[in-house]
Amino acid sequence: MAGDDSSSNRLASGDDNEAIRHLKLAIAGGRPWHIALLEAIALWTCPEETYNEHRYCYLVEGEAFDWLLLAERLCEEIAEAIPEEELRDLLFFGRLPQEVSNDEFRELIGDAKYHAYLNYLYGITVEKFVLLAIEEEISKERNSHVFSGRVGGQDDGYRRL
Repeated sequence: MAGDDSSSNRLASGDDNEAIRHLKLAIAGGRPWHIALLEAIALWTCPEETYNEHRYCYLVEGEAFDWLLLAERLCEEIAEAIPEEELRDLLFFGRLPQEVSNDEFRELIGDAKYHAYLNYLYGITVEKFVLLAIEEEISKERNSHVFSGRVGGQDDGYRRL
């Protein structure tokens, strides 16, 4: 599925259809939606797809797993089963409706995805915040030296990082 962009509305693979089926059946059976969602994430195999005209890349550079992006995709399948506020909290703030410990999260999504999630957390998310802090530092330096004549570009933060 990855790499074939000929279809603008591609369906999940057979394994991923099984993940969606598990998600729907688990919720229908009374399992909390967020637990069923994490179990479906564990079953998901496709690193990227195009679905409903939207490109999803769940595995960045083959090693950083964006679980919230996959959660967003899977939530489209069960939107009617999720209270609006809980869905908003998940998609915008990464908050599940009930606390899940790191160990439980790891167990539910599986070791491989958990390690790839940590790669995403530390390799992408933390880098964004460090870069933001550096850019703020550069901005403060520029504002405190208004007569220096120095004009920098957007790459200054990356160079300093």
